[in-house]
Amino acid sequence: PWVVLGVDPQPGDLHLGGHPGGLDEVRVVARDLTESVPAGTFDGCVVTEESDPEDPEDVDQIIYAPGVGPVSETSATVRLALIP
Repeated sequence: PWVVLGVDPQPGDLHLGGHPGGLDEVRVVARDLTESVPAGTFDGCVVTEESDPEDPEDVDQIIYAPGVGPVSETSATVRLALIP
């Protein structure tokens, strides 16, 4: 899967992300968040909600840390976090 965010993502920005078999809509919902996961604490994070237009019930919240990438992902059934 992939997503390209702009240089200065702002809440409300909409991007497209890809996965095998289709595209996701990726909406920036927050920025400048501090996220703590087993791998450490990351400042300046961007929070996105990713959804599949063909399955609107399937929404994932993904938190990206600058210089790192995704550090956590939460869906209706699971939470994943970056580990050391």
